[in-house]
Amino acid sequence: MSKSIWTLWLQLVLFQLSCQLSWQQLDNPIETLPGPLLITSLPSIPVACNSWKDGVCKCSEFEKLVDCGNLNLQYFPIGIPNDTQALDVKYNLISSVPDLLHLTKLQQIDLRSNNLNKVPRLPKTINAINLSNNKIQNFSTEFMGMSSLFELKMDYNSIEYLPVGGFRGCGSLFSLYIRDNRIKILNGSNLEGLDSISEL
Repeated sequence: MSKSIWTLWLQLVLFQLSCQLSWQQLDNPIETLPGPLLITSLPSIPVACNSWKDGVCKCSEFEKLVDCGNLNLQYFPIGIPNDTQALDVKYNLISSVPDLLHLTKLQQIDLRSNNLNKVPRLPKTINAINLSNNKIQNFSTEFMGMSSLFELKMDYNSIEYLPVGGFRGCGSLFSLYIRDNRIKILNGSNLEGLDSISEL
């Protein structure tokens, strides 16, 4: 056998052995990965509904909706898909919500009837927020700059006052629900920036 043919034959054998080893690794992927390389150790990346399985909430890929409502949850669900547009977490027992600024496509969030005592940090792109029937006492700049926000429900809380300039930059806000709170004084400075307000 000539030298060139021998070399070609040897390369073919090595290639076949390499393929066999690769397929064996695929049959047992967890066993071949060291601990630090497991998916649980990787940083958060954008995911879709079909790859998010928390076993509790419902997720609709078509509607970009995550439904965690009426489940008696004590803690806010983790790993909400980054492409979520509507998030329903109403009628639970949640007392705090983590920073949600990374959900840049979020347009609507329903957090009514929980145990929240402060307004969560939400993306500026949001257009509808429901915080009714919680335990919120005050807020400051959480809503400032939300130019797309058109509906905000904060009725049935314990809010004592609206901060001056708290709605600056909310020129699209059409409906603001603040009834059944503890607000005693309300004047123009409290409503600064609400150029489109119609319902109060």
